[in-house]
Parts: sequence; C-alpha cells; structure tokens
Amino acid sequence: MRIYFFLVILLSIVIIPAEAISQGNKSIYLKVAIGNVSKNTAGNYRFDLYIYSDSALLKVYPNIPADTSIKVSGKPGLLYKASVHRLGFSNTDAYWKYDTVKINQVKTINITSASIQLNEVNVKAERESYKRGDTLVIPVDQIKTKPHATAIELLEKIPGFSIGTSGSVSAMGKKVSKVKVDGVEVFGGNAKATLENLRSDMLRDVEVSNLTGESGSGVEVNLKLKKDRKEGIYGDLYGQYGTHQRKNFGLKFNKIKPSSFINAFFNYNNQNQQVLSPNEYLQMVGFNSSATGTLGTQKLYYDFKLEDPFDNLNNIGDRFPFLEKGIHKTYSTGLNYSKQAKAYTWNTYVLGSSDQNQITERSDMINNLGVLTTRDNKDAFNQLKNFNATGQSAWKWTPSENNIIEAKLIFQTRKINNNPIENSNSKLFNSVDSVVNQALINNNQQVNSRSNMGYFKANWEHRYAKPAEKTTVSAGALLNHTTGTNIYSNFIVDQIDTSAYTNQVKESNNGYNYFANIQHSLPLSRKLLVDFRLNTLVSKTYVNRTGTNLFSPYVSTFSQPLSVSDFQIRDNQTTLQAFLFYKAGSLSLISGIGGLKADWNVSSKDSLYNHFNKVSVLPAAYINYNFGRSKVSLKYAKERAAPALANLLPVTDSSRVQQVTQGNPVLNPFFSNKLELISDVFVHGIGAVNLSISYAKTNEPVSDNIIYNTGYFPLKTFSQFRNSQEITGTISYFNFSPGRFLNPYLFVFYLWRKQYQQNGPLITPVELNAISPQVGLKMNLSKQHNLNLSIQSMINRSGSAGISRISSNRFNVDLKDDGRISDELYYNISAKWILIYANSNYSAIKPVTNFNLYQYVGKEKKWQISYGVRNLLNVNQIKLINTGITQQTTSAYNYLSRYFNVGVTYFPEKWKKATP
Repeated sequence: MRIYFFLVILLSIVIIPAEAISQGNKSIYLKVAIGNVSKNTAGNYRFDLYIYSDSALLKVYPNIPADTSIKVSGKPGLLYKASVHRLGFSNTDAYWKYDTVKINQVKTINITSASIQLNEVNVKAERESYKRGDTLVIPVDQIKTKPHATAIELLEKIPGFSIGTSGSVSAMGKKVSKVKVDGVEVFGGNAKATLENLRSDMLRDVEVSNLTGESGSGVEVNLKLKKDRKEGIYGDLYGQYGTHQRKNFGLKFNKIKPSSFINAFFNYNNQNQQVLSPNEYLQMVGFNSSATGTLGTQKLYYDFKLEDPFDNLNNIGDRFPFLEKGIHKTYSTGLNYSKQAKAYTWNTYVLGSSDQNQITERSDMINNLGVLTTRDNKDAFNQLKNFNATGQSAWKWTPSENNIIEAKLIFQTRKINNNPIENSNSKLFNSVDSVVNQALINNNQQVNSRSNMGYFKANWEHRYAKPAEKTTVSAGALLNHTTGTNIYSNFIVDQIDTSAYTNQVKESNNGYNYFANIQHSLPLSRKLLVDFRLNTLVSKTYVNRTGTNLFSPYVSTFSQPLSVSDFQIRDNQTTLQAFLFYKAGSLSLISGIGGLKADWNVSSKDSLYNHFNKVSVLPAAYINYNFGRSKVSLKYAKERAAPALANLLPVTDSSRVQQVTQGNPVLNPFFSNKLELISDVFVHGIGAVNLSISYAKTNEPVSDNIIYNTGYFPLKTFSQFRNSQEITGTISYFNFSPGRFLNPYLFVFYLWRKQYQQNGPLITPVELNAISPQVGLKMNLSKQHNLNLSIQSMINRSGSAGISRISSNRFNVDLKDDGRISDELYYNISAKWILIYANSNYSAIKPVTNFNLYQYVGKEKKWQISYGVRNLLNVNQIKLINTGITQQTTSAYNYLSRYFNVGVTYFPEKWKKATP
C-alpha cells in the first residue's frame, strides 16, 4: 500500500460543488416593522412573507404579525430576497447573501401604510427565463398549445429544443440524456417516453442543467408541475388510419400524486414515429460515486454491435438526425412506478420495443487512403429487425440524517437481425487518379446478434458532525453476454474471371466487470477541503470466434484468420486519488495528484499478445470564477481509455472485400491530455450564452492500410504511432419570453481533428474541419399562433497535404406553424427541407410537408378528431451526406410515400384541486 500514498500526487478533475466545503446552512432573523403605526397596535397587523432564492420562490410564511422575528436559513453563494405582501401597504423588498451575514443578525423590513386604498386586482405577471446556480429555468405556463397536447409539443415551441422522429431529444444543440418530473425519474429518465406521457398544461417550468457538460453526465431536463396538476388521473386512447394502410394506435394511463407516479403505455405505428429515446445502457455505464466528472473515474464500455467503430469516426452528419429514413413498423410499451416518502424513494420501470425497418439505399463513398483513394458506388436493400427490452429498479433510503443508502439494478436484452444486400462498383485510384483496380461486387449478409446485460450498484454515504465531512462506499458489477452470427457471400466479377466465396462467422462474447470505490472528504478550514478516493476495477472479456470459408484467389489474402479460440482481455485497475479544493468568495481551485496501477493482458488459447503491469500518473487542475449568475472555468485532465474490442481481435472481417479489416491485439490502452475552457454567462433581459472550447492530444489507435502491389483492395488494420489532436468548440445563445414577439436562438459546433495514417512505408497526416451553425427563431404572431423556423448548416472539409481534399455542405431547414382557427378547431403545418452541395454539385429534396387539422368535440373537449396528410409533396427519397476524417458518403434513402389519415382520440382526466 505504501506505493499508493507516494503516488498521491495525482490531480483529479472532480468538480466538487462549492457547497461541499461550506459550513452548512446559515441563518438570519427577519422582522417586519410598520413605520407610521404605533408599536402598541403593530401586532394587530399581519403579513405574508415570501422568501426567494435566486428569483425562485423558496418558502412562504403566511399571516405573521408585525414586529415578529422569523428565522430563515440558507446557503452561501446565492442571492436571497424577502418580499412582504398586504393590501393597503407599500412594500419594500430586502436582499442579502449569507456570505456576508453575521451570526444571529436581525434584518428589519420597514413598510408604511399606502396613501390610497386600492381595489383588489388579479395581475398575472409575465415571467422570463432566469438562472439558478448552474440551471437555466424557462417558464412555460403561458405558452399556448392545443387542448391535451403532450409535453413534446410544448418543448418544440421553445427555441433550441428539438425532438426527432427517431426519439432523440436535444436542448441548445446538445443531446438530452435524462428527463425528470419534479426531480423524480419516470421511465428511468427516458426522454421521449417521459415527454409523451405528460401534457403541456401540466408544466410550469422547464429546468435545463449541465449545458456546459462539466458534471460529465450530459444535459438533463427537469419538468416542474403546476400546483393543480400534482394529483390526478389522465390518459389517452387513440387510433389513426390512413391510405396505404398507415396506422397509429395505442393508449396511455397516468396516475400521479405528490409522492408517486404510475405510468403505462402501448403504441403501434407504421408511420416512422418512435415513442422511445434510444437506450444506451449497453454502450456505457459509469460507476462513479455521487460527485461526477472525477479524474480516474472508471467507465465500462461494452460495444454490443459487431462493427468497427472507426467506420463512423466523427461523421458530423450523424450528430443531427433530421428525418427517419426507410419504412418502419414499431411496437412500443412501458410501465413505470415511482414513489417518494420521507425516508426513501423508489423507481422501477420496464420499457420494450420491436422495430422492423426496410431501407433502400443508393450511395457514393469516397475513402482517402493517403496515396490511394477508393470510390464505391452502391445499391443496397436492407431488412432490419430490432428488439430491445430494458428494466430498472432504483432505491434510495435515508435511515437517518447522517446516512444515505442507494441501490440500482438494471437488465437489458437486445436482439438484432440484419439482412443487407448490396451491388457495388468499386474502384481503387492512385495519386494521379489512375484506376489501379476495379471490381463489380454483389454482397449478401445475414447478421444475427443477441445481447444481455445485467448491472448492479450499491452505495452508502455517511456524513459526520463536522460540516462537509463524509465517507462514501460503493460497489457493483456489470455482466454482459453477446452471441452473433454473420453469413456473408461476395460475388466478384471482373474482365477476366467470375468468382464467388461464402463465409460463416460465429462469435460469442462474455464480459465480467466488478468495481468498488471508497471516498472520504475532510474539511481543513472554511475555505479548504481535502478529498481521497480509492477505485478498483476487475475486468475480463472472453471471446470465441469460429469462421469457415470457401474462397477464390481474389480474396484468399483477406480470408485468414477468421477464427480465434479463448481470446481474453484482462484490464484490472487500481486508482488512488487525492484532491485539494479551495474556495474563497467567487474563486474555486482544485489541485491534486494520484496514480493508476493497471494490469493489462491480451491472450488467446495459443498466444500471449500483450501483457504489462505498470503505474501511471494522471495529473489534473481546475479553476473557476463566479460573477453574478455567470462563471468561467478552465480545467486540465489526463485520462485513460482502452481500445475497442473490434480493433483488438486478431481476426479478419472480409464481409466487404472493398474494406477488409483485421484487428491488432498488441494495441495498448491510451492516454489523452485534455484542456477545456468553459464560460457560462447569463444577463437578465439579454439571455444565456454558453461557450466551451477543448483541446485534446491522444495516442489512440489509427488506421493502418496495407497496400498490395498485386492490385487488390487494401487491408485495413490498426496501429499506434504519433499523437492525434482534436479541437472542439460550441457556443450557444438563448433568450426566451413567452409573450415576446421574437425569440432568437443560436448554436454553433466546431471540430478540428488531425491524425495519421500508415500506408505501407508512408505515413500521411489527415485532417478534418467541420462547422455546424444553427439559427432558430420563434415568432408569436398571436397568443394562439406560433411560427418556428430553424436553419442548420453542416460544412465539412477533410484530407491532407498533396492529396485531393473532400468537402461537403449540407443545409437543413425546419419550419413549423401552428395555431387556432376557432375554439374547437386547431391546425399544424410542418416542413423539412434538405440542400446538399458536394464535389461541385448541388442536390436537394422537395420539402417534406405535413398538414393536420384537429377538431374538438364536447364541453370539456375530451374528444379529438384529426384529419391530415403526411409528405404532401410525395418525397420518395431522403438525401444525406456525411463526411468523416478520411471518408465521405453521399446517400439517398427511401421514405414514406404520401398518405392521408383520419384519427380519433379520447382524453379522460380527473384532477384534485390544489390546496391554496
């Protein structure tokens, strides 16, 4: 153990909240005094005292007598306000911060009798967006939607929010990872499922947190309910039928109380509508403790897809899904129960979906291989079936004010059946654009894979009498099992001969990951805190792959090896960390040191490929300055990551002979050095501006293309040499008021990346520059008429010196118009348009336009009849372009043809009146 303490020179980038070292809550005594009333009669006057924290109502003291002292507690760093309310008196608000409050200080609020007697008038003031700590609060109770509209329709009226048909939800240009309701997870925070099961008239505020990404958990949205929508029963029963047998039907049931949620739904549609956000438990599960963003915090990665992650490296177009390509038939269902009590909270849910998709694609792919370039023109048809089921139970128990116990259990199963059929004309060009090789290839694959994942974590936190001192212990496991089969054949035709071969590959993958950590935080003074953490990870992955083939001379070079037995990856880690946190007023500093001891072993039944056991130092630093409701911070970290499994397997993937790949088991885990500047500025009346710029330098695996003089297509493998570099930057501007005529929004994403390719004896640097500005504008033409316009551009350029560069431009235009024709009749119009410019050629699709009318029937408008037409101009292809660091793909996909539909929806509901 001695070596660990010598290594505690490690600095972590854990962003410990400023409150963590404060001396707990402070108190102040407030007293209301009436200036022109005698002290003998002052006690006969009573007032309502409202306490606000950073503009948010914190507490109300009703009917208190004058000259009575009220004790109010709060935290340093926030601005507090006390407001006195009584008809006939002129009020004076009082402000204070606990940073400067003295012990047992008494603050007197002086008021006087008004000179005139006013009639009581109800005034509903318009609220504007404001900042509370790191959270942007957007009032939405005055946004008008049609009766019984979902929360999705409300969020789409806010500039910067986007909800895609694929289920993706984004805010201010960044993906929303979780949605909560009054701080409680519903359906585990699945964004689309939660929004689908809430109505727009239930919401008072939308709170957006972690826009800067500092906490490491992604953007989170919390929906605050109105007081009169916290207890009741409501639901939907709907059915829709259209031409070409387009259907959409289902039901929703929701029962909510201040302490519990019960939610259930079912949906079937063949209209390309996904009612669930993509679940990503299988891709990444973190097991850090409650404080996030910690340097050295381990993350378990599990790639459930049998594919090479480098195929889509930095494809900027994939960051912004616009239209759901292909024709889908989808079943979705979910059941949720959430319970809050004084001593515990509990959330359990099950989500399931089955999606069948048919995609017809025509594409042109250019791949830059340094001195060589490949070009692949492809016609493809793909039938994809995807089944996914996820269940979770999370429990939190507070047996005493000093102890918190948490546990979480997650299970997910996923099944994929994929049958792509491709016809390709593939060419290989040299540096002077002469054809080196050309082949006509017919490719047929049958891919089946199944994944099961189980995850368990338990956490215990104990707080001591000394403020900010606590100990946290956690442990858990992540277990996964994957089986997959790929039967593929390639039929190759050239000018000399016609040949074919068929391969069958079966693979099983088992992962066992066990983790534990212990953390202790100790305040040394009011301004200084030290934090120690010890993390351990035991990780083992076992792979067995069996391949059989019948091959021709044209592909013999690429057909071996197809099999590997008892391939194992062992990655055992122990991390010891120490942090020193200092806070004085608006300035926060973190510094520290630590070490990572790693045991890395890659082997198979017959070979030992790589093994080492060593200690690495991971330094980091953080500085933050707060001013008003704004802040600026700078941080540095050195982080570790392991190569992807597909890049390590010592086998050949020849399912596409134009891009045969082979893993390299001698790759090492790699480190990245990252420097990040973050600015979060909020000015009342002007809006919020977020800026993030990061620079990273890393020795991650890069592509290594083996060139054959015989004229075959290159073989792609992976190696580690030289450091790649990357700069990313985002800037967003948001300003929203429901009653303002114009509400603008701006988001810009920028990426620069440089890495190296090895092409035989040559090493070629390649670069990618990408910028994507997005501008949005919401226009309130009237209280019942909103127009939303969003324009987005993606401009990409990649290549290297001395080699032809690849560039592309893509523009997305999204227009939505909705309003009320009469009290019973509403309408909605939406249009999406795509323009592409690549290789000196323009290409565009006609706007994908939808129109709907909604007629409400009944006194309480509980019945809705809808009439609509989808894809009014009958667009039959969606054209896209994606550009990566070495590759550009221009594609055209099939899309739902025009159809007309009519639907009926019943909205039962019963609400309990809120207590005044």
